[in-house]
Amino acid sequence: MVMITGKLSGAVALFADSEPSGVAYRDIVAVPDLGLRLSVRQLASGTYRRLVIDQATVILVTSGTKQLGLDDETLVLEAGDVALIAPGACLTVTNLTAPRGGYAAEVLSLEAEVVAAYAEAPTGRELPLALRHAPADGFAEAFLRARAELANDALPLAVRRHMLGEVLLRLGSAATVLQRRSREEALEMRIRRLVATDVARDWSAADMARALAVSEATMRRRLGAIGTTLTEIVTDVRMSFALTLLQSTDRSVTTIAFDVGYASPSRFAARFRARFGAAPLDLRGGRFERIGTDPERLEPAAAE
Repeated sequence: MVMITGKLSGAVALFADSEPSGVAYRDIVAVPDLGLRLSVRQLASGTYRRLVIDQATVILVTSGTKQLGLDDETLVLEAGDVALIAPGACLTVTNLTAPRGGYAAEVLSLEAEVVAAYAEAPTGRELPLALRHAPADGFAEAFLRARAELANDALPLAVRRHMLGEVLLRLGSAATVLQRRSREEALEMRIRRLVATDVARDWSAADMARALAVSEATMRRRLGAIGTTLTEIVTDVRMSFALTLLQSTDRSVTTIAFDVGYASPSRFAARFRARFGAAPLDLRGGRFERIGTDPERLEPAAAE
């Protein structure tokens, strides 16, 4: 599974890798006001700790097994199951490959306005961070149709929005989870969303404080109160987005390093290993069986 911590910008932002024929077969596409789509493929099993989900996310597992570790339980999803994850959720995620075919999943990450327009309204009870759902007949077809047409400019935006709405309506009361907002407006989440708009940018404390309309001292104090720093947040967003690119595109490790703001591929690889416990190539080469590490306190991103 990919954790969607990076949000691509632009009218339709696309990372795509093509076969010699030029036909794109692995991509990440984001459409403003709608959401983001991607396909995840892993040849090796892997566990990733403390992955933060920035947007409401719906995942259809198509091969292998996914485990979502929450504070007090672990959700287990097999092929055909759906995971619904609330924005702001911080999870331990394990993707286990099938005996044949590896691990695969299709992902839709939805803008809050789309979720609010179509998902059932919360009832006031405490909502979980994530939910396993066994969808009814017709869901997979609606999901894959919405995914396929998300970036189809030949269709009006409203039509594509209704396609996403059908996905949420078919989820019924389960889609309420996607409206959980307990962490969404926390300072850390606001920073993560800003960094995700330009992952490769050299985010200075002054720039971030200005964007948040707070003083640098206030920002540092509030982040210190929850045990983190701007540097740690920026680095974690970059590493999580790099994980997304490794799982869902065929871009080279060197290109991904540049995509997430690292001029040195070797420094990027070291940061990735510190965060996830394995080298980037291990994830693609079938050797990624170890448990990912917690985020490390790293040097400022500007030093890269």
